[in-house]
Amino acid sequence: MPTITINGEQCEFEPGERIIDVADRCGIEIPKYCYHPGLSVPAQCRICVAEVWAANARNVNKREPMACGKLMPTCATDATDGSGSVGTCCT
Repeated sequence: MPTITINGEQCEFEPGERIIDVADRCGIEIPKYCYHPGLSVPAQCRICVAEVWAANARNVNKREPMACGKLMPTCATDATDGSGSVGTCCT
């Protein structure tokens, strides 16, 4: 099963699952305001933003921040296998 690291804790997830849902299931708090798992994902409030890292194939798979270091909404960002590392504001 694929894994992602959130605030130093490794969590398993199903492909296509969003980071915020993985964190909730693992007991890691990510603040949310406009998100509900049963509704569409507007990603409007940006309360759930986090720094997301992934392996960069062009740099010998070294972990680097995604989107040039911009904070990404965890409610709209899919978890990625093994290479993902998320640092949130709530630890």
